[in-house]
Amino acid sequence: MKQQPDIAAYSDPVWAAILYAPTMFFVAGVYSVGPASLMQVTPARMRGQAAAIYLFRDVNQVGDSIPIVTVVAHALAALLLWYGRAAFVRSREEAIALAPAGTL
Repeated sequence: MKQQPDIAAYSDPVWAAILYAPTMFFVAGVYSVGPASLMQVTPARMRGQAAAIYLFRDVNQVGDSIPIVTVVAHALAALLLWYGRAAFVRSREEAIALAPAGTL
């Protein structure tokens, strides 16, 4: 089994959360600047249409895009879960084998 480097974020959940929080803060900022700035410069009576065009590129396709995105996202999620299942089971078995008795 490959040994992980001795980094605090690997073994300590507090350090993992401390390092994860600022990363997510900056990542969220990147994806929110475009739509937020668009809403600031769009007149109030046109904001809904501007958001639909920004997200879907065509106002008439908003109704069609919802079921398409839902089906594709669920299918992709199911494939990813199925693909990762074997690795998860293997990791779980390794954790049980390495853990002191009665801790898992």
